[in-house]
Amino acid sequence: MPKRLGWLLIALTLIAAIAAGILLLSNSPGPPELRANSWKLIRYIDPSGRERPVMPRSTVTMAFGRGDVSGTGGCNEFDARYSVEASSIEIGPVSATEEQCFGAVMREEATFFGNLEEAAAWEIAEGQLVLLNAEGDRTLVFSPVSEDGSAEEQ
Repeated sequence: MPKRLGWLLIALTLIAAIAAGILLLSNSPGPPELRANSWKLIRYIDPSGRERPVMPRSTVTMAFGRGDVSGTGGCNEFDARYSVEASSIEIGPVSATEEQCFGAVMREEATFFGNLEEAAAWEIAEGQLVLLNAEGDRTLVFSPVSEDGSAEEQ
């Protein structure tokens, strides 16, 4: 009987250690490079595969928190869960408010949300945050937001 009790204690200790590790990972703050700034979208890939600048007077932003990302898609506010492992990223599903804006803004926003959910990797290149899809294509490019709310020029 004492031998079984010893094995049971070892098993319970291992289970507790694994659970603690999972809890620590799920509450990890994410890479400091992502959380250091709020980000403003400057370019994106549209459904036809063309790179497009963000429409004039449209503001698409996001900020990473502890396991969540939130911001504005140009018309609606959004939030989503995210996880990062090295240069891999998973975002989504995106949930957003349901404001209606004129057609072009809604199309740009829908493309942004779709590209966000399809992000598979991230990198910081020349001070910009770049999200890439599973094929390695750059789909979203962000500049850090300065204190006055404008995108910093790179």
